[in-house]
Amino acid sequence: VRSTGFYQTKAKNLIGMANLPTQGYDIVYNAAKNGRVENCKLLKATIGIQAQSNCDSIVVVNNDIGGTSADTTTYVQNIGISMLSTMNYTVSGNRVVGIHRSSTSYVTGVLIGWQGGTFVSPEPGVISGNTIRDVRMTGFNAAAYAAYGIYLGSNSATSNVLVLNNMISNIFSESDGSTTGVDYTPHGIIVIQGG
Repeated sequence: VRSTGFYQTKAKNLIGMANLPTQGYDIVYNAAKNGRVENCKLLKATIGIQAQSNCDSIVVVNNDIGGTSADTTTYVQNIGISMLSTMNYTVSGNRVVGIHRSSTSYVTGVLIGWQGGTFVSPEPGVISGNTIRDVRMTGFNAAAYAAYGIYLGSNSATSNVLVLNNMISNIFSESDGSTTGVDYTPHGIIVIQGG
């Protein structure tokens, strides 16, 4: 599902998956306003839900994102929920469980970030009441990167992002054995920039 420049687009009670976990996103809002994703089961994709490019008023609630060890082909590979340069968002009551990646880059349950240039800062926003579990970067040596439960990367020194009452557990990365720091180790919540 992709919504570009539309208003009041809702995705509700859907089951979404790509052909392979390395191919495609499940739901994308691009420069959209008043979007809502609710009660969806999303798996087997690179990213479960992404809002980007100056979206405004996006609500992501009560979704189940990720795969299970019973069928490892159902994992979401990179990010469960991503809010890039999106304003006035709510990410609440979601279950982000089963996000796995084995090489190339980090893996995260919920990502808040800025796209750069003339795009808006990702604020204000609320991330509350989510369960984030089994987020794993399984690469070894040079293929190893970090795993994050919630990644906050605003470009504003006064960003207004409220993070509360989230349950985060089983965040795993192997590290590359020689390098330490935020790019190679697991974190429940990481604040890269912003206030």
